[in-house]
Amino acid sequence: MACENTLSTLPPKFSISAPGKVILHGEHSVVYGHWAIAASLNLRTRVDYALSNDASADQQFVHFILPNVEVDVVLSLRYHNMLKLMLAGKNTWDFSCPQNADFENLVHCVQNFVTSEPMLQNLSIQQQLALKTGLFLMVAILNHPDSSKLAGIKPFSVQVSSELPVGAGAGSSASYCVCLSTLFVCLASFMIEPKANFYLDDKTKDLISKWAFIGERITHGNPSGLDNSICTFGALISFRRPNTILKIPLHSGVRVLLVDTKVSRNTRTLVDRVAKLRERHGVIVDSIMQAMDHISSEGEKYFKFLDEAKRMQSEIEAQHLFSKMEELWSMNHSLLQALGVSHPSLDQIIQLSKEHNLCGKLTGAGGGGFAIILLPIKASEHEAELILLKKDLTNAGYGIKEVELGGPGVQLHQC
Repeated sequence: MACENTLSTLPPKFSISAPGKVILHGEHSVVYGHWAIAASLNLRTRVDYALSNDASADQQFVHFILPNVEVDVVLSLRYHNMLKLMLAGKNTWDFSCPQNADFENLVHCVQNFVTSEPMLQNLSIQQQLALKTGLFLMVAILNHPDSSKLAGIKPFSVQVSSELPVGAGAGSSASYCVCLSTLFVCLASFMIEPKANFYLDDKTKDLISKWAFIGERITHGNPSGLDNSICTFGALISFRRPNTILKIPLHSGVRVLLVDTKVSRNTRTLVDRVAKLRERHGVIVDSIMQAMDHISSEGEKYFKFLDEAKRMQSEIEAQHLFSKMEELWSMNHSLLQALGVSHPSLDQIIQLSKEHNLCGKLTGAGGGGFAIILLPIKASEHEAELILLKKDLTNAGYGIKEVELGGPGVQLHQC
């Protein structure tokens, strides 16, 4: 599939993809206004859009196909409450103003629909969350105060596939929200201005990121805004709430070993755990988070310097900076342990990496999910150690994958 940033017309079929992410520094502290650094992963979620080819279709519907969570449902837009909601006088915003969307009311209506619709009664909590998020973004974005603008909606299918595991901290939900937000912003754009081009430029990406953030609220309650930002813009970013995003150019890749604990966890639960710890020990927790803020700032600086050293082929300087980055990763993991968000599996992975002269940390909310191990600049010189580490991790039951950080953000793909 060709990758493009512009659609001159709405094709009957096209795809959208967005990367996963890893948080390098600033987990949890980012929720409280501190700096965090995140990088995109070269593992992606993809949404395939297709107009219905059923000539007999005489009603508006959307077909949601979400194989990763085993959801496959066809929902009528004409006879169900979704379209009624859009026409019921509550549609006082349009897709270009996500901040004006009536979030609480929309979530309530979508929740009622999902729980009352007979065909959706047997869905698991995870399946309900995925479908609720998709329906919410569709209803919220495909909206306009002028109801006649909705006449352009035609039957279509949305099929989602992903290389990212669900609930492991690799940005699966944010990547999902970014893909769907991009799709519905694109459809809304052509619905309002059928002859206008759709550009996936920074302005449009900013709008997409805002909608994806709102979608993330359904899953995570109080997301930081970091995941949707990195999954939209890609590469490496430094982020601070509410909306400060600094894009960090990265001319050469940074390799890490992504280690899957295979322990599922819930981001919302872990964020709440830290909040309660902060209520009990405010001064101490704030001090830990301040230290994490300093690590994020230093981490950004070292990434920039390391990238420049590699570009200039200054091997001694690059190795010196790499060693400092390893120290930051080790300190960061210890601080996250102090916040109570690590897990025995994560700690075992970090210990195994140390035994093989490498350094790692948990990434994301913790409690399971993924750990990341920083791989040496010259892999060939450490090949034997890396082989032994991979063997030990595999024998311990963990999943491993070598990945590169800093790839592109959301993309359009024409069939």
